[in-house]
Amino acid sequence: GRRVFDNVLATQDYAVLAHALVGSATLVADGTAVRALLDVKAFGDDFLHAAFRNAAQRGHVTNMQLLAQRGVDVNVQVNGGTHLGQAATVGRMRAVRWLIDAGAHVNARDE
Repeated sequence: GRRVFDNVLATQDYAVLAHALVGSATLVADGTAVRALLDVKAFGDDFLHAAFRNAAQRGHVTNMQLLAQRGVDVNVQVNGGTHLGQAATVGRMRAVRWLIDAGAHVNARDE
């Protein structure tokens, strides 16, 4: 749980943190993982967009806000789908509302 996560932060094992953001591992919803990863300059746009999509699918609005502040476009399609479409598909209404307020195109279609 949280203690393991804190140990990962302490050792700066960014590969584990990256997996938590875009893989199947549990994402810390309070933004701690995202804040730690945003300090790492090696992650490119593809990674950041995948992390944003993961946050949208899981309804982690804090992480979406942090990534958007970093420059992630709320309208970029990842793997043929919009962030808004993915959040709506899985019923993450807080994320849907935040995306719309952040300027997501409500009429965009998944590819």
